[in-house]
This record gives sequence, structure tokens and C-alpha cells, in this order.
Amino acid sequence: MSKNSRSLVLSGLVACLLGSPLVAGAQGSNKAGKDGGTAAQDAAAKAMAPQLGPDATSVQTNAEGRLQISGAMRKEAVSCNAGQGVDIAGTSHDFQLSGECGDVVVSGNNNKVKVETAKAITVMGVGNKVTWKRGEPKQETRGTNNSLTREK
Repeated sequence: MSKNSRSLVLSGLVACLLGSPLVAGAQGSNKAGKDGGTAAQDAAAKAMAPQLGPDATSVQTNAEGRLQISGAMRKEAVSCNAGQGVDIAGTSHDFQLSGECGDVVVSGNNNKVKVETAKAITVMGVGNKVTWKRGEPKQETRGTNNSLTREK
């Protein structure tokens, strides 16, 4: 897990313990095109941008191309680019991840996440419910009352 991912996960756990949403400063951001990036960098950044469902708010993409989602009570549909990692941290989210995700990390409390397919799924915290539809992801759960099951 990268340094940014660890920071986001730890921030999510702290926010959950304190009962408050995360601040945006805990997330990485993609600055290609804003700091003089080349056309190729701009195109790569655009290709890695998450595809959001209707009524969705923004999702950050860090410098490594991972989707970074945090806060509380967000309900969204997000499409992973092939092999793209996803970090979801916070409280009471309801997410649907479509496409072929890389490693998915869910941390915090009472999150509900449906994953189409992923290489690996890690669930940390309390009361998180994560399901996946296809494939055989590497699985890891830590915490209390978390569930990680194949969708029926």
C-alpha cells in the first residue's frame, strides 16, 4: 500500500472514530495539465479520471492513478479503469464500483460497497459490507462485524 493510501486509510479511521468527515487535504490529487504537464500527461490523466454516475460528487485521483473517496454518507456509482485501485474511507457510504478494479480498500464504519470485479479487496473498520460479482479477488478483513462475500 502506498504512502498516500496509508494516509487516507488512517485519516478515514481517525475520522470515523471522531465521527466527522475527512478533509479534502488528506487526499491526493491529479494536477496534470495545471502545472505545465505535456499533452501525453494530460491525455493519461484524462484516461484515468473516474466515470461518475448521475448526481455524483467529485472523486479524487492521486498521482498513482488510484481513486480516492472519503467523507460520509456518499452514494455513488464509479467506474474503474482497467486495473485501477480504489480507496474508500469514511462512514455510511453506499458505492457501486463497475469495471475491472485493481485493489480495493474499504475502511471506516458502516460502508456498503458492491464491486463488479477486483484483483484484491481489503475491508477494515466496523460494520462494513462489501460484495463482489465476478472473479476471485485476494481477500482480507480486519476489524469487527465486517463482511466480504460474493454477490448471489
